[in-house]
Amino acid sequence: MDIGKRIKNRRKEKNLRQEDLAKKVNVSSQVISNWERGYTEPSQSDVAKLADALDCSTDFLHGRTDDPSNSNEEKLKKLPLEEGDSIHFFDMEGLDEDDIEFIKNQIEHLRKKAKKNDTDK
Repeated sequence: MDIGKRIKNRRKEKNLRQEDLAKKVNVSSQVISNWERGYTEPSQSDVAKLADALDCSTDFLHGRTDDPSNSNEEKLKKLPLEEGDSIHFFDMEGLDEDDIEFIKNQIEHLRKKAKKNDTDK
């Protein structure tokens, strides 16, 4: 089943009209209609918004699973970063605390580098 059909079926399961879903995702009802009919496909960020609005996983919408639940939630690990930011990782099985700290430091380093590059422009 394609993403449009999954959006439509899940929307109906949640007793939402296209207009209701459009408001939740911050798009027009025409955009929802186009997605559901397969005329266009949602961007990755829109798929994430749809998953939140439809209370399902992005994997479900993409057809990678038939289970709409966010079954990966228990695998979710949140790493705090600077300035109150955080990053989410899935499936960190096999990584010890040193590995996780290394990843966190690399991300912080890349963010600082990107921020410096922005101020240099």
